[in-house]
Amino acid sequence: MPSYLPASDADFDAWRVNFLAYANTHRPQLGLTLGDLIGVNTLASIWDGQYAAHNAAKNAAQAATQNKDAARAGLEAAIRALVQRLQAASDVDDAERAALLITVPDRAPSPLPTARPPSPCRPRARWCASTPASACSTASPSPTKPSPPARANRRACPPWKSDVASPGITSVILVRRPKRSVETGATCDNPPVLGSAEHR
Repeated sequence: MPSYLPASDADFDAWRVNFLAYANTHRPQLGLTLGDLIGVNTLASIWDGQYAAHNAAKNAAQAATQNKDAARAGLEAAIRALVQRLQAASDVDDAERAALLITVPDRAPSPLPTARPPSPCRPRARWCASTPASACSTASPSPTKPSPPARANRRACPPWKSDVASPGITSVILVRRPKRSVETGATCDNPPVLGSAEHR
């Protein structure tokens, strides 16, 4: 359950003024005596004095803070102008700058890079391995397939076997039809003509 007393000092002070004014005015109706309110009225008087002193100190602190910030801004501007003059002076060395706690310039030269830049041919090592360096370019060469070895257009015709003549035939001339090469599709020209086969 929330408290009926306000949390902030300003709201609490307004609440207690209303509370004590009503209680002191309507004491008989509330069943209170003068003694019942003496202690509360005394503490309220102490609160009034302390709260007024707090407000005065708070207002003074705000004014003092503003005065302090303005004084610092003026001092910083004057110091920066003086330091800028000292930094530009030729008779002020780095040891004196360090003693003044101002910026000391970095006079050490920057080291030179020692690593070699990557070669443009490294991503294409397989192509450049057999190619002169002058031929390497940013564009990769178009791959070319090696030409297959030339095949013979004709395959040697298979050897011919002697056929045996049928019984009852004294001699016969056997002629085979030309065969087509399986690999090239070429026709074996001039098939051999077998000689006469004698009947055995």
